[in-house]
Amino acid sequence: MFSRMEITKRRIFALEGEWNSKPSDRASVIDVLSYLEKVNGFDYFHRRTATKEEFFHHLGRAGFKKYDIAYLTFHGSKNKIYTLGNSKDEGIDLNELLDYRDFFAGKIVHFGSCETLRLDEEELIEFKRELGVKSISGYTKSVDWMNSGILDLAYFNLWGGYQKRSKDLEKKLRRQYGGLCEDLGFIMV
Repeated sequence: MFSRMEITKRRIFALEGEWNSKPSDRASVIDVLSYLEKVNGFDYFHRRTATKEEFFHHLGRAGFKKYDIAYLTFHGSKNKIYTLGNSKDEGIDLNELLDYRDFFAGKIVHFGSCETLRLDEEELIEFKRELGVKSISGYTKSVDWMNSGILDLAYFNLWGGYQKRSKDLEKKLRRQYGGLCEDLGFIMV
């Protein structure tokens, strides 16, 4: 018999880039979100964004402040996310998110993207402070789609059982999924 921890119902605001230009490609984090909804009762909002304008449009829309987790899944590189497939569009620099402090205030922010958080820890701590968020997490290395999806699912599941003590959550995640955390370069501040 499985034991279940007490789950706090979370609300996830998810924006996802276009992974490639193939119309037949169905890869999406929607399955991670759907699982969290079915098993833990999480609510979610999910949209694909193929342009920088669409990305910022959704951050600026009224009504999304009630979501306590922002899940941003895109192609990435150091300090950037890319909305459109494998092309190297101009990308969105993390500092551009500072214009949306009102949206991000108090949220748990997770970047499901390659290398976006490959920053000095001091830079990341300062960015967290400037953005006014509860926690920032993501990856410092190039990530495998399946492995990052597994770790993202485990990570959000754990947030259902933790209200404030993110360091306890990180310890438990690393104890249970240490190999994946290491392989993907998971970081959390």
